[in-house]
Amino acid sequence: MTVKTLASERVRAGMNQEEAARALGCSLKSLCFYENNVRDMPADVAKAAADLFGCSTDYLYGRTDERLPRDV
Repeated sequence: MTVKTLASERVRAGMNQEEAARALGCSLKSLCFYENNVRDMPADVAKAAADLFGCSTDYLYGRTDERLPRDV
């Protein structure tokens, strides 16, 4: 995951870290670790973040630069 992706999506949604951590069901410390690339974001948190921020998990993990998956 790119460091700025999760944090930028949080800011884009108008949330501070405490609000986002609560919405994602993780601790504030964990969210800080994910945003700063200290720890990998678990799949369940990535899925919750994708749902919360309206983007794909691939985008959050830095596997694509496109926020949403392309129509097939």
